[in-house]
Amino acid sequence: MNKTSYIYEGHSAVTPSLVVEGASAAIEWYKNVFGAKETSRMENPDKTILHAELKIGDALIFLADE
Repeated sequence: MNKTSYIYEGHSAVTPSLVVEGASAAIEWYKNVFGAKETSRMENPDKTILHAELKIGDALIFLADE
């Protein structure tokens, strides 16, 4: 019998989701300090971030503006 996984390919069992003030600046900081790669970004018309995804190594992190 095949085991069905609840984990999507490329994801881990737990994904941190950070809500921060100044998400764009935070994303740049994660890129500079940890070598993060931005894989997805959705913005409001005012350029605040609704949802962004970063990869640091094999870890996935979600970010959004407050």
